[in-house]
Amino acid sequence: MGIASSKPIWISVLYQTADFTKFKDRAFRGCWDMSSGKKMILAVDDMQTNLQVIKIVLGDEFEVRLAKSGNVALTALDRITPDLILLDIEMPEISGFDVMDSINENSRLKTIPVIFVTSHTEPELLTEAMQKGAKDYVTKPFEPDFLRGKVRHALKVA
Repeated sequence: MGIASSKPIWISVLYQTADFTKFKDRAFRGCWDMSSGKKMILAVDDMQTNLQVIKIVLGDEFEVRLAKSGNVALTALDRITPDLILLDIEMPEISGFDVMDSINENSRLKTIPVIFVTSHTEPELLTEAMQKGAKDYVTKPFEPDFLRGKVRHALKVA
């Protein structure tokens, strides 16, 4: 097996482990679509644990891609078009609201359903999320079946 044939496997392992600490925003460069035939979800959260939980909860039913910052998500969205985005509100550098604004400005991306997954329960923030075009929101911590149900519903409606 040559180096060229091992590249897709390396990238697949990169996505599965979601360890972007060494790669920062370069993690999605050269992204191949290794589609499994499942609907693709991009999960964006600055907490590694949250990303791992989302992957565990949804990974059997969906192809889950992970981004540990808003900047990584925007870089990924230059190369992939997920069927749904799970987006945290509060992240360093660029907030989920800023990511949502960028999504809404892009004609290719603005029809992708977004569900905010956040620890915030303040009505003002949740209202702002919906006003920015989110299909729904889920508060953390969440029940796995509740998240699965919200995702399934958003994908049916989309």
